[in-house]
Amino acid sequence: MSIYGDQLILGSKRNPSILENYLDNSFLESILNEASVNIEKEINSLKDKEKITEKDIKEICKKIGDIEDKKAKVRLNRGLINVMIGLLGSYVSMIITMSGDVNFGLPISVGSLILSLVGSRDLDKQEIDQFYYKLMKIEAQARKNKAKAEKLDDGDERVKELDKVINICEELKKKRKEILASNSKEDLKESTVYESSNYLLEYKGNDIKNDIFIQVLDDVDDICKMNMDKISAYEDAVSKMMTLGRNSNEKSIKDNLVKAREIGRKTGEDLNKIKSYYGPLTFNLIKSEVKKFNNKYSSVTMGEKKKLAEKLNAYKKKLIEIGKNYEENSTLEKDWTKILDKLETYDVAARKEFLDLVNSWMVGIINEVNWTINDIDTVLKLMNIEKTEKSIIYKVMNLKSSKNK
Repeated sequence: MSIYGDQLILGSKRNPSILENYLDNSFLESILNEASVNIEKEINSLKDKEKITEKDIKEICKKIGDIEDKKAKVRLNRGLINVMIGLLGSYVSMIITMSGDVNFGLPISVGSLILSLVGSRDLDKQEIDQFYYKLMKIEAQARKNKAKAEKLDDGDERVKELDKVINICEELKKKRKEILASNSKEDLKESTVYESSNYLLEYKGNDIKNDIFIQVLDDVDDICKMNMDKISAYEDAVSKMMTLGRNSNEKSIKDNLVKAREIGRKTGEDLNKIKSYYGPLTFNLIKSEVKKFNNKYSSVTMGEKKKLAEKLNAYKKKLIEIGKNYEENSTLEKDWTKILDKLETYDVAARKEFLDLVNSWMVGIINEVNWTINDIDTVLKLMNIEKTEKSIIYKVMNLKSSKNK
């Protein structure tokens, strides 16, 4: 008899017993945990290395990939990314005080490694959002130190290096938004932006906070530009399809309908290529950042908010004009009705297909216009520029700067 008794013997004759499964799983868990601990030690040891090579990272990534436990993979990948970001942040912080033997190759190598790591879809959204926030802080610190380096006698190389860091941060932020955009069908409530209190301690000073907020405002502008481009593509498709309808006769109507469908397919493909700007992330950021005391009452951020508000109001004015084209009894509607009446005399079925096709794109334009205006109104309300400027707190906080004008 086995030391585990009849239960194990019975299990071996049929299915594995509960005890057998427990022992096997416990053994596997202990092995995985040991492997995880060892890999975690290797990740942390990177901090002490004078030079990190791509080979170092690939070896660790392979070990992480060999682990069967998904939770362990996520934790280790996250730890590796945080170490790499920490190295990039430390480099930016120290570059002004470093001596002549600065490792000028570090940002490019570290940046490419982070880029490959952040492509993992296993990372939970909350951590990826924290990653995005950290990148904004590193970029802000890089801009601050670049301004210092420009005043140094030997600062040319340091300025170039900090420009590399800024570009790397922009590339990584873009990659992060693409990942979220590809997962946009998931529950967006899971995607939250937050900042670690420990991380905040590394970045003090209004200039850093100002820069982060300006990056967020730039993201809002990018979203609106993207929406305007989409609407322009929609309008271009409608215009081309209407021209095909207008130029149709009894012989060409079916061929022109095929061409109209092709225009729709091509436009749809072009629109699907837009992946860089992910709305939920940007709007979570603006909601979070605009409430912060510095961003609300700083004269610097107020100036940036006004610049953005001017752009948003210009977009809104243009959107309202576009929307008027699709109102009842508009010139465009009357023109489209005449085209449809003419098509009906040639082929009733083809006329209906033209109607359904073009109207679907017109509805797309109307929806995009309304959604974008709603986004603009939301951001303008969040910035609350006029009320903030009139507040006692803003006037007191900016008393000195107003006297100097």
